[in-house]
Amino acid sequence: MTPSAKREVLEVLIHEHGVAVRRACQAVRLSRAAYYRPPRSRLGRDTDVVTALNNVVARHSRWGFWKCFYRLRRAGHWWNHKRVYRVYCALRLNLPRRTKRRRIWTTPPRCGPRARAAGALAARRRLPHEQPDPVAVLVFPDHFCGHQPLADLRRASLPRAQ
Repeated sequence: MTPSAKREVLEVLIHEHGVAVRRACQAVRLSRAAYYRPPRSRLGRDTDVVTALNNVVARHSRWGFWKCFYRLRRAGHWWNHKRVYRVYCALRLNLPRRTKRRRIWTTPPRCGPRARAAGALAARRRLPHEQPDPVAVLVFPDHFCGHQPLADLRRASLPRAQ
């Protein structure tokens, strides 16, 4: 039973049945301090968290919860991570806000280990994998790249020297 529901029951016991406040609080298991203390809305308690989260997300819209949380910690806000996450979800920041970052290769990767390393780096960054044009890779007629399939070499049409 929530404290607000207990307060409603206390009101009924005190005003309609004439029970003393002390005895009614004991019956409902609510402290007298909680009965006399005015209820505070959760929104009023979390205004600082809301403004701080909105400031961080306005500057860095791609960041997730934990990165925002640690940024708040470095800024000197020592709120509990469960409280910050509750506000984060209430602001609907846990929903995807943007698509993946995509890059387009302007030049084909070079042959050898750097091309393979660039391919591994692209896989880690979720970059779209694009096959380089075989004509762009072959610079000289006798140039051969070790990791290119032979079918690509046969299809490559080079202009003949005249």
